This record gives sequence, C-alpha cells and structure tokens, in this order.
Amino acid sequence: MVSFADHLAFAEPPIQPVLLELRKRIMALDRSERRIKEKVTTERRIAYSVASIFAEVKVQKKQILVRFFEMGVSDPKNLVTDITKYKWAWPNQIAVDSVALVDYAMAFVEASYRSHRAD
Repeated sequence: MVSFADHLAFAEPPIQPVLLELRKRIMALDRSERRIKEKVTTERRIAYSVASIFAEVKVQKKQILVRFFEMGVSDPKNLVTDITKYKWAWPNQIAVDSVALVDYAMAFVEASYRSHRAD
C-alpha cells in the first residue's frame, strides 16, 4: 500500500514543501464541508475528488505536475500545457517546481474543483 508519505519521500527536498503546500491548499477548497477525498495511487499520483476527480498531482523528483480539467482561467505566464495528445483524462497540466508557483497553479485547480463539485 502506497501512502502520501511515500510520495513525499520520493520528491527531492526542495520539492517536498511544494507538495505539502499543494495538498494543504487543495484540501482547503472545501474546508466547511470536508467532502474532498484524497486518493494516493501507484506511480506517484494523488487524485482529489468531490463528486468526481477534479485534479491529479503527479509527483516527480524535481517538480510536481498538477493536472486539471477546467481552464476558464487565463494563463498569462503561459505555463499550462495541453496534454490532450496523450489521450489521458486530463486535458491540461502545469509543472510546479517552487512554492512561489503554488498560487498560480491553484487558480486552475480551483476552476476545475468548481466545475466538478456536486452542490
């Protein structure tokens, strides 16, 4: 059985705070209801869901790939990558390699969350 701690340990030390901050911020999107579920999967993936999965975090040694559905948010830094050519469930991803980029990435995660929650 793989755990969040296993994925955290896999990431290099400078990336570990990034993963922790992303987790904290994603779980806080639904602070009052506590409906967000975190599912740690194999291949260093962490899926976040409410009614359905709205974001996936892929842990790599030197960066975190945050995958999401709904854009609806401008990307002035041009950091979002279209990954539809891979025919994965996720059409978009952003590489996050510093805590400073967490705010930027969270705008996309929040939009995906809003489009997937069941009110």
